[in-house]
This record gives sequence, C-alpha cells and structure tokens, in this order.
Amino acid sequence: MCFSAQASFTSGAVLTTIGVGTFRQAGKSDRKLFAAIPSYLVCSSLLKESFGSL
Repeated sequence: MCFSAQASFTSGAVLTTIGVGTFRQAGKSDRKLFAAIPSYLVCSSLLKESFGSL
C-alpha cells in the first residue's frame, strides 16, 4: 500500500476478515475458487509489505 506499514497491516487485517467471510459464504465449490481471490491478494500484499519493510 502507500501510506505506512501500520496502515498496510491494518487494512490487510480488515480485508483478510472480509475475504474469509466471503469464502465461507460461497456455497458451491466452483464459487469458492473466485471467493478465494481477495484472500490471495491480501496475503500477497501482506507478504510484500513484510519483506519490503526490512
């Protein structure tokens, strides 16, 4: 993200919660693949921020 590491981690935690909720609400297995996309993007962002702040 842009602002600071703290803001990135906070938004990552919020978006992870939303992604997990979306994944749980997807009923069929074909929908779960698409519901997992936000969680994947959040994990990618958090990893990038973790290694970028070293």
